[in-house]
Amino acid sequence: LVRYSDKEKILFDYLRSHDSITLSMFQRIAGINMRKATTILVNLIVLRLIEITYREKSIVYVIPGRENDTIFAP
Repeated sequence: LVRYSDKEKILFDYLRSHDSITLSMFQRIAGINMRKATTILVNLIVLRLIEITYREKSIVYVIPGRENDTIFAP
């Protein structure tokens, strides 16, 4: 059983309806500082729940293989 923090749930909810998210957008919607946002994103990358990529001169975070929505199950 995997339990997500409130901030992680905010991130996954956002990524359900958007292709990607930036660090600054995650900070804003979650109401957290850059260090906390970075820590959350890095931990999710290590767990392979999100991926880091580059789009239009920006670093963004995406859900790998969006066809697998099981990671979003409550």
